Amino acid sequence: MISYQNISLFDAPAESVIIHACNSQGVWGSGIAKPFKEKYPFSFIDYNSFCINANKSRGSACGRASLSTFHTSEAHWVGWIVTSHNYGELKDSPELIKIHTTMALMELCKKIYMAHPKDEHETINVYSNKFNSGLFNVPWQDSELILKTVLKDFKRINWIVCDPEAK
Repeated sequence: MISYQNISLFDAPAESVIIHACNSQGVWGSGIAKPFKEKYPFSFIDYNSFCINANKSRGSACGRASLSTFHTSEAHWVGWIVTSHNYGELKDSPELIKIHTTMALMELCKKIYMAHPKDEHETINVYSNKFNSGLFNVPWQDSELILKTVLKDFKRINWIVCDPEAK
């Protein structure tokens, strides 16, 4: 299920899972990734290591996802979906980003389920922005459709899209 809240992603409840899309270069340097790096430095280290290891072993971290270890000095569990190999002028095409988004969301949802195995009836709230719709230039409707399709297999996940500009 997807719902929308008129809040900043960083205002999600403490210790909840917050997600954003990023590149496989291990760089959170612009867009929403930049404040993620500032607010969650330990999660950035996890992400950077993830990218280095995934790129060494697979040639690319694209279409991959992970959750950081919960760092008690940070307010949230930080997750990322790697939807483009690069960023800026070198970012992947929107079509390739959509393919990577599908793969990464499937992997991320599986990891969220594994992190919450105790109660199979528990609803798990996951918060995100309108990922891919900023600097990756993928229309939100396209990513939203992918998310809805993936969530059909993960009924315990309640995905909350944070949109501070929603009316």
